[in-house]
Amino acid sequence: MNQAQTPKIYKGKCYLKSSCKMNYWLVKSEPFKYSWERFDKDRSTFWDGVRNYQARNNLKLMKTGDKVMFYHSNEGKEIVGIAEVIKEHYQDPTTTDANWVVVDLKPWKKLKKSVTLERIKADELWSNSPGATFCYAANAR
Repeated sequence: MNQAQTPKIYKGKCYLKSSCKMNYWLVKSEPFKYSWERFDKDRSTFWDGVRNYQARNNLKLMKTGDKVMFYHSNEGKEIVGIAEVIKEHYQDPTTTDANWVVVDLKPWKKLKKSVTLERIKADELWSNSPGATFCYAANAR
């Protein structure tokens, strides 16, 4: 694939239909609450507890088969594995508030070498610049 055919990913959407069969996402978890190791042992989970509207909207866009980068926040600050969406969004069973949804994920692949936040910020592939392959959000909280 030449430079002109490189798929462009922005906010989880792939804009080169001929080469992208799925979207790519990122979820984060504090490892002391729910680590990749526990996720792998559980073999699947519903991704609950999302109480941010932008993140909720992204959950609603996830499709079965999409790949999801599993990021350890606070401790490590690194992508440690890749998960797969196995069920699209539905009502979050941990709340009666209809505004919140979950998706079901299963482990797909543990990374041999994790990708640190520093590397993500330094690598042009991951930058927020126009033409980057991946775009990450750096929203103030």
